[in-house]
Amino acid sequence: GGGSIEQSIESRADYLEKHLNLYFESADTVCAHCGQMINTKAHEVEQTRCSTCDVTKYCSQDHQLQHCDQGHHKKLCRMYTQWQQGILGGQSQQERRTHVLDFLKSAPCLHLHAATIS
Repeated sequence: GGGSIEQSIESRADYLEKHLNLYFESADTVCAHCGQMINTKAHEVEQTRCSTCDVTKYCSQDHQLQHCDQGHHKKLCRMYTQWQQGILGGQSQQERRTHVLDFLKSAPCLHLHAATIS
């Protein structure tokens, strides 16, 4: 029934929130395409950042283009932007949760990679 669909959305929202929190913790130090360490004293490399969300970083422009071409970042870029603005703007966890639920309802076939939150 309807409860199972709502539970599914809630569990997907839990998963996406975990992904967002962990992603924001590592976004400054890891290339979103290859996972290479960047922006640390031991790993100074050329780097680029998504100009839309200003969160996702890459070790090179080539990796940014590849990631974009594969469509991975495009699906979540809007959510990254909203999440960051919510945190910086002092939104409550419940307000951010509402954005996550709205996002998932507008992107019902979104699949997150389990590796991104492990």
